[in-house]
Amino acid sequence: MEAITSSFNWERAILKDQYFQEEDFRTFENTKASLNTQLVRFQRTEVETKLLNLHELLKPFIKTLKLHSDPKQVVSSLYPEHHREHKLRGMWLALGRGETELKKLHTNLLNMMSIQIIILRKELGIWLVPGKPNCGKADREYFRNEMKSETFRKKFYDLFKALGDDYWIEIGGEKHKTATFKSAEQLEEHTSKDNLNNHFIIGRNYLPNHPDLSSAVIISTLQNEMTKLNSLYTLMKDNAI
Repeated sequence: MEAITSSFNWERAILKDQYFQEEDFRTFENTKASLNTQLVRFQRTEVETKLLNLHELLKPFIKTLKLHSDPKQVVSSLYPEHHREHKLRGMWLALGRGETELKKLHTNLLNMMSIQIIILRKELGIWLVPGKPNCGKADREYFRNEMKSETFRKKFYDLFKALGDDYWIEIGGEKHKTATFKSAEQLEEHTSKDNLNNHFIIGRNYLPNHPDLSSAVIISTLQNEMTKLNSLYTLMKDNAI
């Protein structure tokens, strides 16, 4: 299977109409990942404000999808020590189960499957995240068991392919586009490689200058992509929880 590679050149990019500007993406440069200086904290706060604004604008739509944010922490932490390897490489909004469900499970949203809007060094991602390392155990086990059913496998395959050619699936460090998979069995073979130590993500990434990320249309872009991912989220999460 063919892996995905991408590149982006800031010098050729025109971002004047974009919701996120160059300085927002550059907040997550590798040289800043472990820093916690006043300047870097300010830059992260600026990004946090933009993510919170998106969340506010999306609230009515999020409600229609029956998704929830964490009222205690709508946006991921600004501090490197709260991130893997104490390095902050991106910030995100996470949407998933509601507070009542999470209290019953004695856990938080980031330990369960979620839909995320994430800004990285050179990309904006819209992801369905069954699990990051050591997270999402209940949903990942549920999905693995359900994939034993031919009916479930076909439904998962059909919804995955319906996402379109810009989407990919990442399991165990291997990222492959939807077009790579020609059958439900081939996709099942790939998902069977999942384990709790690795990432399991289905999503698409936009380059900073993509016209769909302009201030004028970014909300409709996010709504369209979240609708697609929510169909998979509803199928893959453990509904018994």
